[in-house]
Amino acid sequence: MINLLCQFIRAELLGDLKLHLATLHQMLPWFALAGHHLYTKSVWLYLQQMSKLEGDFPDVYNMLKNGNHVVHTSLLSAWNGMESDKAIECNYMNDIKGTGGLVSGTGFATIQRNMFWFSRPA
Repeated sequence: MINLLCQFIRAELLGDLKLHLATLHQMLPWFALAGHHLYTKSVWLYLQQMSKLEGDFPDVYNMLKNGNHVVHTSLLSAWNGMESDKAIECNYMNDIKGTGGLVSGTGFATIQRNMFWFSRPA
């Protein structure tokens, strides 16, 4: 099980779609044995849909296969892939909740929200 988790982390960090899908397929019995029935069902449906992707939408499949199913935080290393929900949490939510962000401050007026979002670097 530890090797399986290490393999999954490797797949995510590298953005390796084939390894990602193969690892999730190997995780299915563990989800079921642990009683995580919603994970089992969701992963099974996800794998079924992804197996049809290459035939139905080859351009999307090629983009995902090239590592575009994860967010890369830097172009300097191949080992910096991050899931999109984690990237949003790490980058945007820290800015929103930090000092001077939308949550801490004087309020949520429209002009303040616009100043916050438009003052961010591209």
